[in-house]
Amino acid sequence: MTNYLPVSNIFYSIQGEGPHVGLPSVFVRFFGCNLSCTFCDEKQRTKKLYDEASLLSTLLQYPCRTLVCTGGEPTLHNLNPFISLIKSAEFSVHLETNGYNIDNAEEADFICCSPKGKLVLDTRISAYKIVCDPYTDFKAIVSFREGMDADIYIQPINSSCVADNEKSIEACVSFVKAHKGFRLSVQTHKLIRIP
Repeated sequence: MTNYLPVSNIFYSIQGEGPHVGLPSVFVRFFGCNLSCTFCDEKQRTKKLYDEASLLSTLLQYPCRTLVCTGGEPTLHNLNPFISLIKSAEFSVHLETNGYNIDNAEEADFICCSPKGKLVLDTRISAYKIVCDPYTDFKAIVSFREGMDADIYIQPINSSCVADNEKSIEACVSFVKAHKGFRLSVQTHKLIRIP
């Protein structure tokens, strides 16, 4: 039986967030999400269904062998067969997820979880990227950090309001400076105006 995957878009760019900032990557943005975050910067309007072989064929056209599976929420879909296929073509597979169902993409080489709501520990997660504003429960983040090996990146919410952005940046910078074991992550691709 052919497995079809819903894709919002595919693009080649530079990773702008988290531990792999600056790495040329092919991004597959999977369609759909289990959440409706008010600050979401990915308003999905279209989708195209790809079978795994045709998606691999499309990705092989790019001069890069780092694939970032993002969304929406990619773990709505069982990506493990696709990830195995893509790794057989010598791709390194990175996953960006809100942590909905890691089982659906546990074959990825690197998993970055950006939880929205409850912070859940999973040993398969390589790094956490927590999106914050001045109203974030930073004490909960400090408690979550205790006894964990994964890196935690604190990223200011990117809003359409410049004043709100500045407050979020200030809160995140102050927090990272005051607490060991955290790193600041900013959306550098937005700063340099690339997709």
